[in-house]
Amino acid sequence: MELDFSTLKFLSAGKSAIVYGIDDARVLKRYYEDEDEDESILTERLAFDRLGAHANIVERLNSGPRSLVLEPGQPLNTLTRTSIPLATRLGWVRDAAEGLQYVHQQEIIHADVGCDNMILVEGRVKIIEFEGAKMDGREATSCYKWNSCQGITTIDEESDVFAFGCAVYEIITGFPPYHELKDLENRAIVFEQRFAEGRYPEVAHLPLGELVQGCWDGSLRSMDKVLQALDADDSVAVT
Repeated sequence: MELDFSTLKFLSAGKSAIVYGIDDARVLKRYYEDEDEDESILTERLAFDRLGAHANIVERLNSGPRSLVLEPGQPLNTLTRTSIPLATRLGWVRDAAEGLQYVHQQEIIHADVGCDNMILVEGRVKIIEFEGAKMDGREATSCYKWNSCQGITTIDEESDVFAFGCAVYEIITGFPPYHELKDLENRAIVFEQRFAEGRYPEVAHLPLGELVQGCWDGSLRSMDKVLQALDADDSVAVT
């Protein structure tokens, strides 16, 4: 794909790629010219090949040797602190849950679940970023954010579920758990220590609080269980 990069709008940069806006209907994810990123490129291609089309997975529109063309969306972490009705937030949670459940059904571990890796497309939440995923014997090259990590070395469905609980907390409250620690140099250590000791943020008063707690304490060990809990929660019966 031949593009004049001087005409593209810079959107973001990550560990493996830069994202540009092409137009209102397309964004370009261009991987760095670095052999170390070749594995990330291959992993993301394989993930998209396997995932195919799903309502809660970002759509791949095209691809080049070191790039992907994807549908655009609003990063969810830029929207959670805005004035959004609870019913809408609950819909976001369900979208994200169904997307991550589908990812796991395809035997892919995302390894970096969070609101920063979810976008809103025409009112629907979709999961993005698969270059660091764990699949087919390939170890994860991504890692969870400091406020989504249990402090364990194993990356699997349960670690994704734990991080999903943190994402739900952020969707409902507007802030990630223990966001007040963000300016501490050792914030990740403090976060992990508190969770290891069972010192979770208070969630009993929150919509979906029991679900969030279950993601954190391990009583919900799979996205199938999370969806069952979501279906059973009276607070999501909002139309």
